[in-house]
This record gives sequence, C-alpha cells and structure tokens, in this order.
Amino acid sequence: MNPITIVLDESCAHLRSAVAELAPVQVFQRTSGFLERSRIAARELQQLLTEHSLLGRAIYVSQSFGCFTALLHAYEYRDVLLGILLLDPFHPRQGTEALRILSDAPSNSEVERLRSLLAGFGPAWEESCREVSELRDLGDISLHVLAGARFDLISDLPNVIKEQLIQSRHTMLAEYCRLSTNSTFVLIDSAGHDISHQSPDAVLSAIKRILDAKESEPKKPVQRTGASARR
Repeated sequence: MNPITIVLDESCAHLRSAVAELAPVQVFQRTSGFLERSRIAARELQQLLTEHSLLGRAIYVSQSFGCFTALLHAYEYRDVLLGILLLDPFHPRQGTEALRILSDAPSNSEVERLRSLLAGFGPAWEESCREVSELRDLGDISLHVLAGARFDLISDLPNVIKEQLIQSRHTMLAEYCRLSTNSTFVLIDSAGHDISHQSPDAVLSAIKRILDAKESEPKKPVQRTGASARR
C-alpha cells in the first residue's frame, strides 16, 4: 500500500527535513509566487497531486494566506486530499475586524504600518477572500486548525486592544472548523502568526496525530477527474 504523503505549502518548506522523518514529502510551489490567486493555486496543487500520483493519499499543510489554497482545493476537488492542516490561516474578515478594533489604538508608525497591512494586498487578496467567504461545506475532510495564541504583529499596543484582536481572530479561525464534520481547533500558546517557525514541534505533532488517525481509517473512493460543481 502506498504511504500517505505530506504536501508542504512553499511557506512551510523549511520543515521538509523534519517532516520527512514522519512520512514522504512533496513541496508545493506556485507558478506566480506565494501571493498568487488562490483558485489558480488550487488548480496547480491538483496538477502536482496528479503528476505525483498522490490523489487520495496526501495531507496538505499550509499557513497564512496559503490556507486559502487548501480550502478552495478541498471544495473544488472533493475526496482528493486526505486532510488539510491550516497554520494560523488568513480569514476573509480579518482586516475589517482588526481595523475596527484598532480604531481605538493610539496612532504611531507601527500602528499605521499594521493598518496598511490589514488593508490587504490588492486584487489577488480581494478575489481570494470573496471565494473563501462563499464556502459553506467541505464534507467530512479531515480539517485541522492551529491558531497562534499570541499577538506579535506589533508590540506597542494597549493590552486591552491586543486581547480584543486575539479573541476576534480566534473566533474567526474557529469558523473554519464548521466547514467539515471532521475537524479540530488547537491554540498554540508558544506562537503568534508564524507557527511553522515559532513552534515547529507543534506542527510536527499535529501532522503525526493526523497521520496516525488516517492510517486507521477505512479508505474512501477518490475523485480523479475534474473539479466538483459548485454547491
């Protein structure tokens, strides 16, 4: 029986050697870079899975904006991925919610830089946010979210505002778990947004748990051609 393969998003490629001790590894790299439109990236991911004969036996690990690729792929290509692990993923409403909270923050150069960052990064961001916000059901795909428990994007903020930003973000990220009947949500106390660098052991532990669970599950039929119709 072919082993389960871990497909690491390019943003997680630095974990390749460590993950290879758990399972075979492939790295997914977008043609036009990390900020490529997520639906295009999902198609490219499907091409990689097909070329490497990984349909029905891969778990995709992504973080930040790369998680939009994972979610859209899971929707468009049902039953192709065995599971997705999302590391502090972006959320379509994160900018709007954070800017609302930051309206009470004292203005300085760091705050203004953060406000600019939260406004997004152009058409690719806006289109991807719209598409992800339309997702309603991913079936029973194994879907796991690791969320950073710390707010570390800026240091000079009143604690009450930091707490509001953290709580708001965790509420939004937990919404992803409602997309699947087989999901988990875990807070990583030792990390902020960049979990794969700040808490690699937590990522490896999550991968191992998913692998162990998938190895004991009965195998499902695999959809091998085309994208699913929008539901």
